[in-house]
Amino acid sequence: MFHVEQQPTGDITNVGIAERLGVDHSTVSRIRHGQRYPSRELMRRINEVFGWKVVHQLEFLPDKGRNMRYADEFERRIRK
Repeated sequence: MFHVEQQPTGDITNVGIAERLGVDHSTVSRIRHGQRYPSRELMRRINEVFGWKVVHQLEFLPDKGRNMRYADEFERRIRK
């Protein structure tokens, strides 16, 4: 996982990403830290903004429990 010690600059801040996705910055923070998975509606917006298809996003979600696979891939996608 990519842990960012300082708040990044530009469009990859939680606030910048949240504005592009139309969600609260705390939602983005929770996704980036593996504490929350996006709803299907948010996955659709992620697809529109970052070009990450919903079907491919679903591959990163666990059947149950918490893991960092989705968070790691989300981080990679927003940094493109």
